[in-house]
Amino acid sequence: MRALLELIGATAIAAVAMIAVFLFWSPGYLDIDIPVARHRGGGTFFWESHRTQLAYADSRGVLYVYRQVGNTSDVHEDSWKTEADVYAYFEQHLERLGWKFSVAGIQYPPAPESALLGVEGTKLYYQPGNPNATLYLSVWPKRTSGFNVALTTANKSLGRLVFEALDD
Repeated sequence: MRALLELIGATAIAAVAMIAVFLFWSPGYLDIDIPVARHRGGGTFFWESHRTQLAYADSRGVLYVYRQVGNTSDVHEDSWKTEADVYAYFEQHLERLGWKFSVAGIQYPPAPESALLGVEGTKLYYQPGNPNATLYLSVWPKRTSGFNVALTTANKSLGRLVFEALDD
């Protein structure tokens, strides 16, 4: 009987440890779905996307980064004539999804184009009630006509949150 209780106790400890590890490092990518018309050829607006984990040398945990890139060629050229038109469209949808504008022109590693664009090239947004998530919207002119658009979200891992709390 004692051996059985020891086995149950060891199994319970292992199960709790596995759950803790999963919760500590489980991905928390933020996928923002904004409806954008498809290109005339049928291709999706966001033609490039990737999910990455961004880690800094001086801190533990990661940021879960989801980045989508598209362009306004063909179908959108009639309605999106300026960068302000593109921003207005996306900001309307972001507001409906609960995102609020924070600052323009910030340079931040999850959005690599932010280091190359001018003050109005990248805008940062936040979600009230979720201080762990940020969103970067970048718009810049294409070489020919239209605009490139990058929508990037960054969400702190549970590990990062724990270590930030311990640093305070």
